[in-house]
Amino acid sequence: CSPEHLSRQFHQHVGVSFGEHVLRQRVERAKLLLASGKVGVGEVAYALGFSSRSHFSRTFARIVRKSPHDYRRPA
Repeated sequence: CSPEHLSRQFHQHVGVSFGEHVLRQRVERAKLLLASGKVGVGEVAYALGFSSRSHFSRTFARIVRKSPHDYRRPA
């Protein structure tokens, strides 16, 4: 099985690319960490392997439609 075939099959069955799926899983974990209120946004970013806080914030906002700061804020 070639990487290209596997990638196409993954996208066909899951609906997003493998890379996007991994990012979404990391953002789900970030949501849990942010909701706990015990860890700062920068710490969450680095703990989940993002290269910088700004990269994490952009990715989080694209997927969740809220900034990490707004997500953490009580409703």
